[in-house]
Amino acid sequence: MAVLLMMSLAVVTTLIPNLSYLEGLKYVETGKAAVMLATEPVMATIFGLLLFKEVPTIWGFIGMCLVVTAIVLLNVKVKPEPVTISKPAIKGEPVGEISK
Repeated sequence: MAVLLMMSLAVVTTLIPNLSYLEGLKYVETGKAAVMLATEPVMATIFGLLLFKEVPTIWGFIGMCLVVTAIVLLNVKVKPEPVTISKPAIKGEPVGEISK
């Protein structure tokens, strides 16, 4: 009976989530999937707090803030400045300086 319970625990907590993640990769860009996967520890801490009344330590809260900050920073789109060439290239002459 104990072996059956351990096997069912392994299937429910490991096999199904990993297969679901791999199946989801077919529909989401890999980079976005990696960022979403980084939220797993934060969500686990929140579920632990809500379901089991398990209050994380101050280091847990700091870690959650760092993970969320990293995810936000990774998703911020920075518009690159256009690069212009100061003069056109003439045969035999070097190209003009590149300025931003």
